[in-house]
Amino acid sequence: MFKNSREESNYILQRSNPPTHKTPTPPLSPPPPTMSSPPPPEETLRRRSLPFLFPEAQSTVLPDPSRFFSPHLLSSPLPTNSFFQNFVLKNGDQPEYIHPYIIKSSMSSLSLCYPSQLSNSAFIYQIFNPNLTISASNNTNPNSTHIVSSFSDLSLTLDFPSSNLKFFLVRGNPYLTCIATSNVRISISTIHAILQFSSNSSLTKYTISLNNNQQWLLYTSSPIQLSHDISSINSGEFSGIIRIALLPDSNPKYEAILDRFSSCYPVSGDAVFTKPYCLEYKWEKKGWGDLLMLAHPLHLRLLSGDDSEITVLEDLKYKSIDGELVGVVGDSWVLKSDPVSVTWHSIRGVKEESYPEIIYALSKDVEALNPATISTTSSYFYGKLIARAARLAVIAEELNYIDVIPVIWKFLKDTIEPWLDGTFGANGFLDSGLWFAPPKWRECRLGIQLLPLLPISEVLFSEIGYVRELVAWTLPALAREGVEEGWKGFLYALEGIYDKEGALSKIRSLNGVR
Repeated sequence: MFKNSREESNYILQRSNPPTHKTPTPPLSPPPPTMSSPPPPEETLRRRSLPFLFPEAQSTVLPDPSRFFSPHLLSSPLPTNSFFQNFVLKNGDQPEYIHPYIIKSSMSSLSLCYPSQLSNSAFIYQIFNPNLTISASNNTNPNSTHIVSSFSDLSLTLDFPSSNLKFFLVRGNPYLTCIATSNVRISISTIHAILQFSSNSSLTKYTISLNNNQQWLLYTSSPIQLSHDISSINSGEFSGIIRIALLPDSNPKYEAILDRFSSCYPVSGDAVFTKPYCLEYKWEKKGWGDLLMLAHPLHLRLLSGDDSEITVLEDLKYKSIDGELVGVVGDSWVLKSDPVSVTWHSIRGVKEESYPEIIYALSKDVEALNPATISTTSSYFYGKLIARAARLAVIAEELNYIDVIPVIWKFLKDTIEPWLDGTFGANGFLDSGLWFAPPKWRECRLGIQLLPLLPISEVLFSEIGYVRELVAWTLPALAREGVEEGWKGFLYALEGIYDKEGALSKIRSLNGVR
């Protein structure tokens, strides 16, 4: 496990005044003129313009998700750690949370769940129950699987070729949108009992009431005749668009909103960095009318107040593990954050009188770098060891202590290259599962969140009152038996924001990395 070294904690604390830089001594005489070299051959120039391709490597531990992707997508690298990865790993039948629903694809059906939450003092958990499962009763091959025909930052399109069904799964859309491409006999089943089932006069909207207190709305682009029994709904042959949405709290006020926007649906969505500190969400939409999406609390906080292209509907709310989701009308959102300066080195610099102490600790940690001593096969912990070494190089550069950089460079080369050329014998890219610290390990929970924020921690933790609360929340955990030194360093560095001398005393007592 990566443990924050003593000099890194010290380094975080000592950044207050920019270091002074000496003016370089001018050369005694001008350098001799250099001869111009001949231009590179045309073939070399052409070679330089081509992108670098890593050599192909076969792995015995990585999964092969290609069978779930449409052939036209396989010519480009497949995404990693995507929001839809459960649809393409192993059998592709594990559920994914695509706000506000949990969605599961299994064989030739797709299940939809508006999740309830189970919580206690240790965790909050969303419970998956297939509230509605959509399939085709005239499926020619019920054992076939889905195919990912397209994907983007905010969306995924799942095709069921044997069923002639296509699903647009768009993050933050209150409707599940399905297209029946050719004479599909729609089948909708539920694990609950259907208590009430009714339609409008044009047979383009149905209301489904279940015995779990949920009410669902079903919209179609053309009239459809549906029949039902206690746990299933069936149709004759149908071609067109089907949209399904949960009606929160069975509230008629919400129903009017969902009716109004039911004819416009998104088919893809992109997250685009258009300007500094600005992110734009753009959705491609079809149908007619305006697009209704859902925003979580952070979206609402970042939505630009002068964006006249959107309308926030405070009256439409869905529950979510990430906070309340609120309706927003508009196919383009502009999300603006406060400016945060991101630099390689510390923003306020390091006091020169602290250089010797930091360099001493830095040298000891660099001496201990040895790829042969790495025993972990977890990409999570292996990557943190590499990142830690790179961080040592950044500290050395800021202190202008370049003597240790060749050693760090060799360590990074020896540890990173096996990942890239396929010679890393352990599990180099696929972690066996997510790791979460137990609730009592507050020092770990703090450290793993602070680690990737180190370059901008001076700005993000500038509110003293918040830092005091965070330290007070974490500090009791250090009394637990077995707390490792590295995790303590993160906490002491934060403590130094408001109590520098006290925190430095604690940091100097750390044993560093073992």
